Amino acid sequence: MLGPVIGGVPAVLLAMTEDPMLGLWVVGLILVVQTVEGNFLTPMVQARTADLPPALLLIVQVLTGALFGLLGVALAAPLSAMALVLVRRGYTEAWLGWPPKPMD
Repeated sequence: MLGPVIGGVPAVLLAMTEDPMLGLWVVGLILVVQTVEGNFLTPMVQARTADLPPALLLIVQVLTGALFGLLGVALAAPLSAMALVLVRRGYTEAWLGWPPKPMD
């Protein structure tokens, strides 16, 4: 959350030295890029690498953010991935026996 602000402030200040309207365009560009990256690209990449559904990740981020603030949002992805692995290993494979083990 702070990285884009820290990186964007110098870009906006530099653009404002040329033209104040250019500074507003830079702010708009930063907002668009952050929106696309944060709401679309990151959940899609995490869904493929961690096999974590994007909707589940967004729901967990909102819930942990509401409960624990910024730390909850930062830890939402790894905690939900860990919980999903525990459910898959403990419940789906061990308890239900799915997927079935191949016969020797």
